[in-house]
Amino acid sequence: MHPEYADYLFLNFERRLIALKDLFDELIRRADDNIAVLENYMANHEISEVNWLGMIQWQGSEAQEYVIEDIDEDVHPERGYRAMYDLRSEYFMYFDYKTFKQKVRQQVKKKKYMQTLKVQNMQGMKAT
Repeated sequence: MHPEYADYLFLNFERRLIALKDLFDELIRRADDNIAVLENYMANHEISEVNWLGMIQWQGSEAQEYVIEDIDEDVHPERGYRAMYDLRSEYFMYFDYKTFKQKVRQQVKKKKYMQTLKVQNMQGMKAT
């Protein structure tokens, strides 16, 4: 027996193993119940097109597509967030300035992260 297991009684091994099996069985059963409840909820409720603030969802919106284009063209460092916000009606019609600025920063971080992964992949480095 390994020295790190010396404090454990071998007599209790079977009981503890059975307890772990029961715990995993219970967790799997609960996961199955959760999936069934989620599927029922999704079948009975439409997907919301607006968030609790009344703004449209960012993912997949026209505003997100335009932000990605503007980031690729480096509009945000040249003109600033406010000028970028005022540039297109899709931005200020659906989002307030604070939310828009947060989403742009999020997209910039995502672009930087994806570039880092691409460089690491080209260099054969392991991504963390």
